[in-house]
Amino acid sequence: NKAEVIENIRQIREELGIAISDNLYNAENILLVEGTTDVRSLTKLLCANSEKINLLIKDGLLVIKPIAGVHNLSSAIRNYQDLLCKNIFVYIDNDTEANIAKDKVLSEELISPEFLLQTIIDGKQESEFEDLIDRNFYNEIFTEPSLKDWCKHFNCKKYKWSDNIKKYYENGAIKLTENRLSEIKNEIAKKIEENDMTQSVLLENHRTSFDALINCIENTV
Repeated sequence: NKAEVIENIRQIREELGIAISDNLYNAENILLVEGTTDVRSLTKLLCANSEKINLLIKDGLLVIKPIAGVHNLSSAIRNYQDLLCKNIFVYIDNDTEANIAKDKVLSEELISPEFLLQTIIDGKQESEFEDLIDRNFYNEIFTEPSLKDWCKHFNCKKYKWSDNIKKYYENGAIKLTENRLSEIKNEIAKKIEENDMTQSVLLENHRTSFDALINCIENTV
């Protein structure tokens, strides 16, 4: 009998008996991010800023997955390599923990350096995804009266977004719990998901890494 030609990743996985979740069944390309709010925000923003990526996501050819903490990056990449994903992209924070994870991944040569991007912002020592977002977009989230004005002076370049938030809470004599921080991140992600003018969400002078991510995906897939 003439051997059957296997034409796509789905057929290969079926032939090898690889069991995966439905939303990964056809995925040839994976974008790994740190958390679930990153998945929600980036799905909306990438689709709004790139017609090609929008189609890839709708067709299930690109899936954005959280790794539940950047310390899991190496193992996550290996897991998706085992699933025969063609391209694995990474978009993580620019902080100490992320840099350690990045160095580990690159030293082990798990992916090419150009596929690993960070939320680097010129002039900031550390930064995370929320640093890319215009503060005026989510200022109303802060219901505590003493914090309303703090958001207008959110300019400390030494700290990343979450550290800045914690310091502003301290200055407002309010203790910021991890639950409240997660709540704020979720509320920002929800606003992005519900926003019809998504392209105006990001600060023009902070979106360099985001645009680089779009270019990387579009030029690879």
